[in-house]
Amino acid sequence: MPSPFTPLSAVVEHFIQNRGLEGKLREHNLKNGWDEIVGEPISSHTRPDAIRFGTLHVLVDNSAWLQQLTFLKPELMRKIERYLGEGVVKDIALRLGR
Repeated sequence: MPSPFTPLSAVVEHFIQNRGLEGKLREHNLKNGWDEIVGEPISSHTRPDAIRFGTLHVLVDNSAWLQQLTFLKPELMRKIERYLGEGVVKDIALRLGR
């Protein structure tokens, strides 16, 4: 039981960890920060879908962008690592979709 002087952020963090919600929180933060993470040209053609077993699944709106992003995966990985931390996303899977 937290003391009356425990910061609210510590209580929330404890709750998230005990419920196993860290992954969902990271996924939520990634989706909310996507425009900032990858920049406008890429974000206007993509949408992060989910993080499953360390793989970020990204939906791409057309095949030209899908091919371009295949070449940009290392750069995207660096940007995502800067945002979420190292080791959260180990790979990116790109597929057509909206």
